[in-house]
Parts: sequence; structure tokens; C-alpha cells
Amino acid sequence: MASNRQLVGIFSRESQEAYDWLITFLLTISAVRDVRTVHISNTNYGNVMAEASKCAFAILYHTRNRGRINITDVTDSLYDRELEDLSRCLGRDKVIVVIDDLEDSSLAAKNLILQNQPSIGRWAVELFLFSDQEKTYHGTALCGNKMNELATLIKNADKKFRHGHPVYMGNVSNDNEPAEGTNCCQRLCEFTARLWICNSFKIITICIGFLSIYILILVIFLVLKCSNKAEPTSSPLNTSTDHWATVFSSISPTTLPFPENLTLSLENATTFQKTP
Repeated sequence: MASNRQLVGIFSRESQEAYDWLITFLLTISAVRDVRTVHISNTNYGNVMAEASKCAFAILYHTRNRGRINITDVTDSLYDRELEDLSRCLGRDKVIVVIDDLEDSSLAAKNLILQNQPSIGRWAVELFLFSDQEKTYHGTALCGNKMNELATLIKNADKKFRHGHPVYMGNVSNDNEPAEGTNCCQRLCEFTARLWICNSFKIITICIGFLSIYILILVIFLVLKCSNKAEPTSSPLNTSTDHWATVFSSISPTTLPFPENLTLSLENATTFQKTP
């Protein structure tokens, strides 16, 4: 029924041109109402989760043309956080991972990736590998087992059982599978709350920093102001008037350094030296 048709989201760091072939295929599935492409960057996590909340099914897309197969659990992995939160938001059975442009898309290659990057199996119901050859021969690829499995997962994303049989859950153990039906709105609210707390903490830290600088400047100003105050000294300018009157009254012509006085002083000095 039209009311059961789902919005499928493709989440990737690649440009849309890299997975146009996947969009074309998804739109041929009767259960798919539309396909929404969501670009992932290092700064738009909130937008990614907001878009995820509008989707009924998510595909995490990666291409080997980027250089490495670094989805999760490896150095410089690209999707650790995004894959986990997509799974918590929509449920593990509504998330798959697609790795494109591989030279080897065999089951052995798939198992090796799942072994080295176990979070893919923990947070996604299935991993699909596609080679250049599989995309070149559209008649084979689009009608092959991989595409049939992908279409089946999307059609049955709202239930784990169909006709009494379990929906295909991949080759990886799901012991650590998150709780099914996790409310995406609740997940988004939790993220918003964490973001608000983080921003509040930053604002408080900045305010404390400015306050500390203001107090430091105030202390320096007060210290400089106190140090500029002149302290009382024993300068002659501070001597009382009576003292100066006594000093000037004791001065007589004989004490002044005139030549006559100087001669007299020398004679007195000679007399004192002759006295036994």
C-alpha cells in the first residue's frame, strides 16, 4: 500500500554522483517512496541525525576510491559515531552498509572486513560489497542476489519476521545488538541536550576567563596606584621654619669661605700643630 512506502536515506561523505546507481535501483523498489541523500561532514552531525529521524531506513555508503576501507574500528575511521547513532536511532534491522568500487567483493572479502571492523556487524543488519564490474553489468547486478537481499531488507524493515521466518540478519552475531525500536526523536533530544550542556559549559568557561582577567587588571591597577603615592622623606624641604631660623642665625661672616677666613683658618691649624 502507498501508506507503507518508506523514505530511505543514504548517508555518506561522498558526493551524490558516486552512488547515483544505488538511488536508481532503490527507486525501483515498490516499498520505497523516495530516497533522501545526506552528506556527512565533521561539522554537521546535528543535521545528520535530524535527517535520520525522518527516514525509515538508512544506508551508509562508502567507496574504495576514497583510498581505504575505513568504516569503523580502524585508524582514521570515518563512520564510527554515525553508524552507531543511526543504529540506535532507527534500529539495527533498518541500517545497512554499502562499500563500493572494490576489486574483490566476494564473501571472503566481506568476512575479512567484518572481522577487522566488528562494529559494522554490531550496528548494521548487513554489509554489501560491490565491484566495478557488478555496477557495469547492470542487468546482472540489479537482478542479482545482493540486490534482492537489499530490497527484502527494506521491505521488511518494520518487522523481524515475515511469513513465520526470520528476516535475514547477516552473517555476524548480534549479541551486542541495540534495543529494537529505539525512539529516534528521543535520541535526537538526547543529542540536543548534550549539545546544549556543552555550549553552556563553554559559555561559563569564557565568562570565568573574562572575569579572571578583569580581576587581575584591577589588582594590577591598585598596586600601581599605591606604589605611586610619595612616602614622607627627611628632605630639607620638610624641615620646620624654627629649625631653619636657628640654622641661619648661627651663620657668621667668619664661617663663610672668604679668602681672609681661609687664611685665618690655616694659621689656626698651624698653631694647633705646634702646640705640644
